[in-house]
Amino acid sequence: MVKLTDNKGKGVFATTSISKGQIIETSMAVELPDSDKETLDETIIWDYYFDTSPCEFGLKEKAYILLGYASLCNHSSVPNAAIVWSTGVLGVRGDLVSLKQIAAGEEISIWYTNVNEYVSKGLIPASDAVRSEEVR
Repeated sequence: MVKLTDNKGKGVFATTSISKGQIIETSMAVELPDSDKETLDETIIWDYYFDTSPCEFGLKEKAYILLGYASLCNHSSVPNAAIVWSTGVLGVRGDLVSLKQIAAGEEISIWYTNVNEYVSKGLIPASDAVRSEEVR
């Protein structure tokens, strides 16, 4: 659920208890054109997109907007969730995955960074950084 926080504007909050490793939400991603990125960096959209460059894990060096709650999660230096990216026949998507147990009513937070830093900081294993789906 999205609601106002005390000091960060809108935030995403758990409506039920969430187990460690649980996928909280899966969101399709919209790839932002390179030609628009510089312009978008000067707009409010800058606060809501994910930049995958430079990426060592198979995603194109692009910027994406996730069409779901994940784009509204606030930053934390000690996050309780992370974005795990997937590529497949439908394109790129992001899974919002819990890094620890999250209590009902607790704010869901992510660390604002690129894919490589989630791995280098030990938040997720390299094998989970980007998943490639098989064609079904």
